[in-house]
Amino acid sequence: MIVSREHRFIFVHIFRTAGRSFTKAMKQFGEEEIPGQTHRHHTALEIRDLVGSEFWEESHSFAVIRDPWERLLSQYLYHCQTIREFRARHGQKPTKVARRTQRRMRRFRDFDAFIRWCAIREEVDEWTRHKLTQSDFLFDGSGTLLVDQILRFETLNDDMRTLEGKLGLEIDLPHINYQPHRHYSEYYSDESRELVAEICRHEIEAFGYTWQTRPPDAGSDGIGP
Repeated sequence: MIVSREHRFIFVHIFRTAGRSFTKAMKQFGEEEIPGQTHRHHTALEIRDLVGSEFWEESHSFAVIRDPWERLLSQYLYHCQTIREFRARHGQKPTKVARRTQRRMRRFRDFDAFIRWCAIREEVDEWTRHKLTQSDFLFDGSGTLLVDQILRFETLNDDMRTLEGKLGLEIDLPHINYQPHRHYSEYYSDESRELVAEICRHEIEAFGYTWQTRPPDAGSDGIGP
């Protein structure tokens, strides 16, 4: 997350929604760390408690959302990529981060197993926080949307212009964690597709997402930062 007391904005960083790019672009205007923060992926409700209701209400809060089927695939592929990159960089002796990721990912035989794990509600800790839904990040317990502006990953360039107008800032958004892959529909089984529809039912209904099949003339790669 990024909080700016000077420019009065709060960025809620949801996993795999161009958050690293936003952090790099916005940290010149605000702070990456504030008192009480324990990680970069606090929910809107948690951030409001950290900064106080008064500052929250006075600030422009925003977040980026993404097609839930695409986002969860990106989450899985990112963990797999982390392991591969650390192995390549450090030979057969991975770093502590890679070893921890390896231990956690070892329980998942394949992508379907990862999605089945995402469907299990558990107490939130450092690792299980990765399977919070976008609704978990953006809504309170009564179903009220807490942030002022939603930017969509799929229309990010246009939405960025709107954000710049609201904040009165020029924002240069870099492209970080580029991750090419095939269209997400090629990775899902019927079971995992329906599980995501259930897991993310609230955000699918709230933001109008629908399952997309790959267009016949589409290229072989997609972008999955």
